[in-house]
Amino acid sequence: MQELDNSIAAIDLGSSLIKVVVGRAISENEIEIIGTGTALCSGIKNGAIINIETTTKSINEAISLAELMAGQEISHVIVNITGKTIKADNSKAVVAITNRERIVTEDDVRRVIEAAQPRVPSDQMVLHVLSKEFSVDDQTNIKEPLGMTGVRLEAEVHVVTAGITTIHNLDKCIEGAGLVQIDKVLSSFASSEAVLTSGEKDLGTAVVDIGAGITDIVIFQDGGVCYSGVIPFGGNNITSDISIGLKTPLEPAEVIKKKFGHCLHEAVEPTEKNRSACCKWKTF
Repeated sequence: MQELDNSIAAIDLGSSLIKVVVGRAISENEIEIIGTGTALCSGIKNGAIINIETTTKSINEAISLAELMAGQEISHVIVNITGKTIKADNSKAVVAITNRERIVTEDDVRRVIEAAQPRVPSDQMVLHVLSKEFSVDDQTNIKEPLGMTGVRLEAEVHVVTAGITTIHNLDKCIEGAGLVQIDKVLSSFASSEAVLTSGEKDLGTAVVDIGAGITDIVIFQDGGVCYSGVIPFGGNNITSDISIGLKTPLEPAEVIKKKFGHCLHEAVEPTEKNRSACCKWKTF
């Protein structure tokens, strides 16, 4: 995202499309969208970058369209990250509250979160360490422990890692497009921040983001992330199955999916059995 001139820019790298959105903060909790840009991309498959040159070109196209609409140059961005190399797990740790007053300080919170981070393989890198809840002595389910009194501070965190190769390829594409990357955000976590309220997170909610090649999942419980994962299947797999089943090319199969497809069986009209062909493919 770009903080310059009170504006924010973000890039969503998808398996079929690259999207850029530019927003401007109009209050503490509100952002006005002032520019968007979309470009087709064939350099990403199942969330993984397979062609750096093609992906970089698509990023530039999407950025140019967003700049034109927003009327300003984009130089700093936050970018999403997903793919089969994403790993996530929950972890716990306990530290002693060592100051004389036995009051939880920011240093205590930092120490317990660092202690809760598990060792990661040499080919992985930590993306997020999301605190789920804290405990101070026998008091549990605490969201903000600062200022509380006790002798023992425990933290439960959700740790997300990504493959180093995936991260390096992503960095090369962003740098190749002449952009400065401020941060990376797990795709499912970014989606949840966009659509969930704090009440829904407390109640317990799952967000399932189905893309072209990847399905991202994040589950909240008691206000914190308790699970996140990536399934290497998406809308392209449905299109491929339709193409094979109807013996038709991928292009008309995509039309069939979008025009006649339903996610729920009860959404299909009882009388709907056959459709006339809009291309040269069989009816069904």
